[in-house]
Amino acid sequence: MAKRRIEAVEQGEEQEMTQDITVTRSSELLQLPGVGAATAEKLASTGFDSLLSIAVATPGEIVETAGVTEQAARKIIQVARDKLEMGFESADEVLKKRELIERIKTGSDALDGLLGGGFETGAITEAFGQYGSGKCVSKETKVLYFNSSKSHLQPIEEIYNKYSAINGEKPFDSGCVVEVPQVEVLGLTDKGISRTNASIIYREKAEKLIQITTKRGRTIRITPSHKLLSFDRGLVWKPSATMRTGDVMAYPKEMTANADCSLTEDDAYFLGLFAAEGTSNPLSISTTSESIRDWTAKYVSDRFGYEMTIRKRDVKGKMTSYILLFRERTAKFLDKLGTTKSESKFVPEALMGADEARTAAFLAGYMDGDGHYAPYGAEATTKSKELSSGLSYLFAKLGIAVTARKKTLKGGTYKGRAYYRLLIVGEDRTKLAKVASRIKTFQYKPVNSSYGYGKQFTDYLKKAYRETLGGNRGRTGKALGRKNQGKDIFYYYLTRSKPPADAMNEKTMEKARLAFFNGLKDLLSAREAIRNIENLTKEEFVQAVNSLPFAFNSIAAEVGLTKAGIRNYMQRGRNLSRMEAVKNALLRETDKRAKKLQNVLKTLKNAAYLNWDAIEKVEEVDYNDYVYDFVVPEGHSFVGGEMPTIMHNTQLAHVLCVNLQKENPDKVAVFIDTESTFRPERIKQFIKPGMDAEKVMKNIKVARAFNSDHQMLLAEKVEDLIKKGLNVKLVVVDSLTAHFRAEFVGRGTLADRQQKLNKHMHTLMKLATTYNLCVYVTNQVMSKPDVFFGDPTEAIGGHIVSHNSTYRIYLRRGKKGSRVAKMVDSPNLPEGEAMFYVDEAGIRDA
Repeated sequence: MAKRRIEAVEQGEEQEMTQDITVTRSSELLQLPGVGAATAEKLASTGFDSLLSIAVATPGEIVETAGVTEQAARKIIQVARDKLEMGFESADEVLKKRELIERIKTGSDALDGLLGGGFETGAITEAFGQYGSGKCVSKETKVLYFNSSKSHLQPIEEIYNKYSAINGEKPFDSGCVVEVPQVEVLGLTDKGISRTNASIIYREKAEKLIQITTKRGRTIRITPSHKLLSFDRGLVWKPSATMRTGDVMAYPKEMTANADCSLTEDDAYFLGLFAAEGTSNPLSISTTSESIRDWTAKYVSDRFGYEMTIRKRDVKGKMTSYILLFRERTAKFLDKLGTTKSESKFVPEALMGADEARTAAFLAGYMDGDGHYAPYGAEATTKSKELSSGLSYLFAKLGIAVTARKKTLKGGTYKGRAYYRLLIVGEDRTKLAKVASRIKTFQYKPVNSSYGYGKQFTDYLKKAYRETLGGNRGRTGKALGRKNQGKDIFYYYLTRSKPPADAMNEKTMEKARLAFFNGLKDLLSAREAIRNIENLTKEEFVQAVNSLPFAFNSIAAEVGLTKAGIRNYMQRGRNLSRMEAVKNALLRETDKRAKKLQNVLKTLKNAAYLNWDAIEKVEEVDYNDYVYDFVVPEGHSFVGGEMPTIMHNTQLAHVLCVNLQKENPDKVAVFIDTESTFRPERIKQFIKPGMDAEKVMKNIKVARAFNSDHQMLLAEKVEDLIKKGLNVKLVVVDSLTAHFRAEFVGRGTLADRQQKLNKHMHTLMKLATTYNLCVYVTNQVMSKPDVFFGDPTEAIGGHIVSHNSTYRIYLRRGKKGSRVAKMVDSPNLPEGEAMFYVDEAGIRDA
């Protein structure tokens, strides 16, 4: 219920206002009427530090920031506009300004020609394109995929070979590709984890892989550049080579994977029983349960029209067992499953696409046959690794997370025999009611497990609480801090230096989300009271101030009072001359905290949408074999592995950073890296003889953006570098939309994502035009499902990105390892294409 209440109100622009409070006093602001040193400082501290920023502001913004009247604000804005001579200018004046534009060469005459001479300053150039290589998984990695209306769970190598035989194989880059237009996989899309088209399977050789082992039993072998969805101050895709022990990786909480399935629920239950207790020679099920014996007899009679033979076996000192023998009609129904031994059993593929009821029925049959229930958990055991993997996918479809363990017998008759165990513990035991075993009963004791939301999440919550609601102040903080609330363990996660447990469970996380949600409501309620401060009595004013989650005296310096003075202001009565300044200071602080709370709620919502597994070991292993990757245009990810895991599927930017400095070694490039793609080794390869390699490296400023808010803040900080005297002429954002896609999951967040992305694009455009620098952004792509002819590839970001980009280039692979750039949008250049190569020396003509 709490979850629904929270998500019903989690709307609106969600952006973090972490601003640097370094105040620079602009002399040009002091020229404005009514702007003294103190007012100039207030304006500059909130970003209004130039005549241009004042000229394009609204009167309300100046009133709120500087604490002046609306009339004074309008006068300040008008004078700023007059000084800038804002208005229309003739075409020849615009042409003269364009003569100041510079161009960064690429090294390819063809590509430079396509761009009108090179990458242009004063503009944003967006490059988007097809897949790249190197981000692959090992050949045994299983993938749940769909062709036509059928579902399959197969190793990716088998899928590649299957479609290679059907569609053929083409050489590509350092490997080969096979087109799979008829295939869908499960991926992380705007709709959540759902079916999405895969266009290509890529294959190449790899000598070494990164092997990752997790707390819940996953073992994943992937290339160093392959990415996994992790959490580090927000959702982020991390290359496997950068993952460390203690990091977390996402896996699906629930999967919608329905396909055609002709089985009935009774069919599914029978298949589950056979997978657990069946044998091929003779074709039969062995059981000690009379209930299973009687149910199976009735099912076989109704379904196949014969009375099965039942053999009774009595062994002294043991329970009576029954062997249920089946005929040819049942053998045809069981198909390949009926020919397996205990070590080679599997989940029939039809079940991978079955709905929840039939999935639950199969698992109920398996648990009744070979499952074990205990007060503290449940367990499914099998000798078949493939069956264990299939069962984990079926449990995941019901939202039940399992822990996988392998047990090898060390002695006795069966020494060396391996058993695969799937354990269901903690909160997931409550979800076993979906399985609805027909024979066995299950009662559990409410005990937490060590799985859930680990240190990354509790640290994030603690910091967020401290910056928004902490301090035991205000309505929410005081309510949480009361002794009678001590039973709510989530409060200790927010306030104690040592958390009460290694991981926070789902129920506790929901309570924490509800606390932030209520805190936001209380803060907005207090804000409404502050907005009407002039109409409040003294008692109402004190009550409103006391309801805020921060100390009233924290705004003392901002309104020109000491802390003692501001306490007197509240106790002895309000000074009308300072009322406007106090009001604006309080509103600024509440707005900052409210927007941060909105951002926190968005992050927690996305985190709660997924399950999380902790990494226990990361190692590099020898491989020397083929690796594979599904190219998924929408979402760039797919669900795969022995247990369901979300897996992810720049050269030009590196070249521009070097070539910028060829003619003028004092020019500086800024590289905002959102996906850990920056490689200094590649920069060194591109440096030409005669260039000062050390200076080139120093003149490239790199910052790793950990989430979309951090990315936006870094873009805003570029202006600070310029004001410090750096001759910044290139800003690279690689990639533009990766964080936005990872953080805004589901269609319901699309509007918020676009709004935030729009602000980011305007910041970049302002940098380009104000400082005559080049902005180069790389973008992800998706497939348009409604395009039946031609290339369905489309850049992420929609009209927000396309309308804010001056030039748009579509990059694709050409023949013999070449690249082809196509100009798809430009205000002054014709459409065209250019072919070039990227090698160790840089970019060259084809």
